[in-house]
Amino acid sequence: MDSATSDRAALSATADNGLKIVVVGGFGVGKTTMVRSVSEIRPLNTEETMTRAGEAVDHLDGIAAKSSTTVAFDFGRITLDERSVLYLFGAPGQERFWFLWDRLFSGTLGAVVLVDTRRLADSWYAIDRLEHHGTPFIVACNDFGGPLHSEQQIREALDLSDDVPLVECDARDRSSSKYVLITLVEHLAALSAARLRAPEAALAAASDPGVRPVTSVSGCPVSHGSVPLSGPRFQSDPVQLYRELRRDHGAIAPVVLDGDIPAWLVLGYRELHQVTGDPVLFSRDSDLWNQWDDIPADWPLLPMIGRKQNSILYTVGERHSVRAMMISNALEGVDPFSLKRYAEEFADELIDRFCTKGSVDIIADYAKLLPALVLARIYGFSDETAHPLVDSINDMIDGRERALAGAEHLGASMFQLLADKHAEPGDDVASRMIADPGRFTDEEIAQDLMVMMAA
Repeated sequence: MDSATSDRAALSATADNGLKIVVVGGFGVGKTTMVRSVSEIRPLNTEETMTRAGEAVDHLDGIAAKSSTTVAFDFGRITLDERSVLYLFGAPGQERFWFLWDRLFSGTLGAVVLVDTRRLADSWYAIDRLEHHGTPFIVACNDFGGPLHSEQQIREALDLSDDVPLVECDARDRSSSKYVLITLVEHLAALSAARLRAPEAALAAASDPGVRPVTSVSGCPVSHGSVPLSGPRFQSDPVQLYRELRRDHGAIAPVVLDGDIPAWLVLGYRELHQVTGDPVLFSRDSDLWNQWDDIPADWPLLPMIGRKQNSILYTVGERHSVRAMMISNALEGVDPFSLKRYAEEFADELIDRFCTKGSVDIIADYAKLLPALVLARIYGFSDETAHPLVDSINDMIDGRERALAGAEHLGASMFQLLADKHAEPGDDVASRMIADPGRFTDEEIAQDLMVMMAA
């Protein structure tokens, strides 16, 4: 580890105002490089040579030339004036070191999320944690010579609101890194000025008889700020709604489901990982839900939540592992070249339907249909059966007035498929699940087929 400093003068004795900024991002995006390029001192860094022991956890896709990695954090310094000093902390990028991030965020003014546009998904967790902590941040796209993306494409991929600054940079260049930090400071100043104006705006609104106070939705988990997760707003612009939920509530938000049923919506990556990965603390048994007494028999979300469903979603322990292996083996039996051919065939068919119309709802008319049609084919359904089946699955997932009818048709179709495959097995997923040595019942197999298609 390198902790030596340069020959520059020591920190001034008059410096009494330390300001902290953190540089975060995915593995290999240039955080150490940025801190090194802009620091006035030789930065402390914890770079260590990568070895074969880390091959299983440190994925080098797109960064094969990387030979060292940060194992704790980087630290640099910039003197602003006689009293103020900026301290820079570079966070480690690998998932196994993420536990350090929350401590690094403590006391920070703001953060730079450094992004490699070839690997945008690697930046999601950093943004999620900053939003969880309420830490202001900007996004800087480091130049790796990859494909060019428009600002709008990057904002959509990272789910960035318009008020988060997005800049380009070269972390190797001192002036470019300085520009990034200046942009962050300007952003922090703008946010501070807006907060100072907020009380005046609130007072003005309170004195305006035309402004009505915001009312809350009653009921557990909380009686204030619960957001309806249904209705026109949710159907027309769910992306903006989720963005506002993250902004206002952080990683876990209180919501109200159809029929005024209260619930918690988990939005944070780490929180979702904990909830789905700890079946002891967060049981898979939906029968334990404390809202069942208020759920009507015709509740449109019933097929997606379910009660006493005999599927892998609600199975725990050794039986869950055996069942997961059965599903994995059945899917691995699909020939990848056939899968590619099916996907291209159905993609062409769907595109032909709308290519001459001049406009299309790309989600409803393409994205929702293509995966389900391909799955239906590899399950063993005929094409004549597949199209109405796909309509049923999408009706069920939408959770509106056709949800229960869609679930009923889907279930009947799965049981009919299994009956046909018992009589005449084929080279398909359903036949391989029936033949699995785990001897699962038709009820279990049908439920798992529906879970995979809904997922």
